[in-house]
Amino acid sequence: MRDAIEWGIRRGYEKIVLIGTDIYKLSAEYIEEAFNRLERYEIVIGPSEDGGYCLIGMKGLIEDVFFGIDWGTDR
Repeated sequence: MRDAIEWGIRRGYEKIVLIGTDIYKLSAEYIEEAFNRLERYEIVIGPSEDGGYCLIGMKGLIEDVFFGIDWGTDR
């Protein structure tokens, strides 16, 4: 995810939103709202039912959010 966001930023995209490939119920409106919120915030995170998140968006790479995480758990 970190690399994907960096890739987009290097190519000049002002906002990057990533969604989980296994989250098939996200609506276009939900994703559009993430982009809209990036007008006001540097980062947006969409929570998922299992305690993780289904969407993350950034206007610039914020690397700290990708470290110190127990990936694949509810924390």
